[in-house]
Amino acid sequence: MLDIAEAKRLIDSAEIVSFDVFDTLIRRKVDSPLAIFHLMKAEVHDLTEGAISDFRSIRVQSEKNALEKARQNGVEEVTFDDIYRAIQELTGIDDSIISKLQELEIETELKCVDIRFVGYDLFQYAKMLKKKIVLASDMYLPRNAILSLLERAGVGGFSVFYLSNELMKTKREGDLFVHILMDLQIEPSQIVHIGDNPKGDIASPRALSIAAFHLPRSMVSFRQSSEFAKTLDLAGRKSWSLTKSVIDAMIADRFFDDCGKSDMDSFFASDPFQFGYTALGPMMLGFSFWLYREAKADGVSRLYFLSRDGEIMKRVFDELFPFEDFGIETDYLYCSRRMTRVPMMKNRFDLLQPIAKAIHARTLGNWLESNYGIEADKIDKELFERHGFVGADESINNKVDREALTALVLEIENILLDIASDERGSLLRYLSQKGLGTGKHAVVDIGYAGTMQDSLSSLLGQKLKGYYLAVFGTAAGVKDQLDLKGFVSQYGADDNPSLGICTHRFVYESLICNSEDTVLRVAVHGDGFVPVGKSHGVDEQRKYFVDYAHSGAVALAKEYKNSSPIRPEVSILSSEVSTLTFDTYLRYPMAKDVELLYGIAFEDLYGVVKERYLAAEPGIRKHLEPSQIIWKESLKVKQPVSKPTAKGAESTAKSALAKKNFSGAAESFLQAFELLPSRPNYLRAAAEAYFAAGNRKMALEKLSEYQRLNPKNTRVKARKWVMRFPVLAKIIGGQEFSLQ
Repeated sequence: MLDIAEAKRLIDSAEIVSFDVFDTLIRRKVDSPLAIFHLMKAEVHDLTEGAISDFRSIRVQSEKNALEKARQNGVEEVTFDDIYRAIQELTGIDDSIISKLQELEIETELKCVDIRFVGYDLFQYAKMLKKKIVLASDMYLPRNAILSLLERAGVGGFSVFYLSNELMKTKREGDLFVHILMDLQIEPSQIVHIGDNPKGDIASPRALSIAAFHLPRSMVSFRQSSEFAKTLDLAGRKSWSLTKSVIDAMIADRFFDDCGKSDMDSFFASDPFQFGYTALGPMMLGFSFWLYREAKADGVSRLYFLSRDGEIMKRVFDELFPFEDFGIETDYLYCSRRMTRVPMMKNRFDLLQPIAKAIHARTLGNWLESNYGIEADKIDKELFERHGFVGADESINNKVDREALTALVLEIENILLDIASDERGSLLRYLSQKGLGTGKHAVVDIGYAGTMQDSLSSLLGQKLKGYYLAVFGTAAGVKDQLDLKGFVSQYGADDNPSLGICTHRFVYESLICNSEDTVLRVAVHGDGFVPVGKSHGVDEQRKYFVDYAHSGAVALAKEYKNSSPIRPEVSILSSEVSTLTFDTYLRYPMAKDVELLYGIAFEDLYGVVKERYLAAEPGIRKHLEPSQIIWKESLKVKQPVSKPTAKGAESTAKSALAKKNFSGAAESFLQAFELLPSRPNYLRAAAEAYFAAGNRKMALEKLSEYQRLNPKNTRVKARKWVMRFPVLAKIIGGQEFSLQ
């Protein structure tokens, strides 16, 4: 666990502060240094006219060859020129091209460099204390290139820069630190070193009695932050890509750079925004990259994102591919199964179709309203009774008397067709105002069978394309199957156990759907149209969650567009990688992460009457039927045993103080110190609590222990005298330390 307070304490006590450079003060916008060589691949291929097709492999091998050659001469470091001479030996490329390749590598490093804030904050802290700051780096790049990288990141104000490839001494061997001590003419106790490498930055200086503080790379912290993260890392290794490298680095730097925030019981830190950024975000980015390529190749001029699942898709797409730069217009279209189903009813045959389908448990009135748009309270109760029904509130299911139901529908046939005609007219005017079907247009939605696309095409008499997160084999009934394309699935089985959208479809729908109410139809309002919706009574928890989660996904898209070294139009994230975090979460959730979805209800206009939830906390779960919990994996997770924390012990101590239980407070302060030994103030508080309890011996013992850790605190000596001889308080004051 990263303890910044400990780092600052080390800086406080040192005269000179030494910082590593790469992954400490500055970072790369990719998950590893090797990704830099991947980024160069295409340009290297062009510069060498195809002589180097796999630059990463040649670059890595050449550095190894150069280091082996150096070791034969008793040297443990290589220069940038040494590496490129080794490349020349392997490929026979002439000097002019080698120089261009060196320039390209430095340009690529500059394009990928950024500040590492956690390291930079410590750097600024040392500057504020007017400490002498030196830099020490094991690096092959020349001095001028590294200085340019530091300048680009905004790092300046150091005294000396010790560079391994100039001195031919390294941190990992320890001789660079020996050189620093001799050059500065200091003792090991006068300097502290801060860096990320366990050997070169930590083990080596400590072997020389130099204090060192470990600042692990954010990617290392990310991959080791929890069991879930380790599972995710193993699964992701098989599908590495440059785009994945950039996105992983963004996630690591944003949420895992301060390792003190990590929680082995949670990956998402109970934060819907973090969930949206790390799980939903990659899915939406991968889908948008694919959508842009497909729409561009198909010559589509405008994309209509269908409500409500399409809103987050549109927001992410617009961030990555604004119309003014990429030439594809986007619009948000209110549309739902209910909104197209009723207008499509033009005759008796159409009216009878819902009766032939499966009927889930619900009230009769709800079924009529959902399928025909008629409000149940506008139907005379006598009409229900004539056909053997008690009334609109009667519960029905798949065993309902379909003959009686048919007779009921036929008796109000004209009313139902009039409703359908009215809604059809409003819908067509709305679509006309939106311009749908007046050009090469396509609709975008979550999936799965293209029924709304088919309905819109039929209503308009125009051919529309459709792009979906998933298209299943159930789409075989649409008029033109070639007009449907799916990202995760293209006409695959809808029960494919390897796809999360198949195994956890309702969770996908609930978390991708925005916070608007279900749209039933559109109504004329002034010169335009407004959606007429239906509120879902227990949907507030879901709305709260998705608002924050969708903001997280959009934030990832914005950051990718603004800072990624890979342009969005050439970014590729496969469907497997895009959904990896989301699907891994659904299959192997951690206890605290399950809590994110507690109380989120699943809304289904055509579903069952009893409320269903994605997940529910144990106390509520016992009042529900098993069928009311959708996310079955959430039921298998054991609740974590709460671990003691320093903050918790401190809180207990303060409660004891409020009750004047000073001995209990002292014990709790000592427990807090054991849990967080970098906070010696807990010892000081324990001493004061013991003194208040009348235990002078323990008070002096703990204050002496505090004094050994903080020898520069002159007030401690005076306080100890007062504790021994309380009468001195009348002369020099109590000198007591606050218990707060």
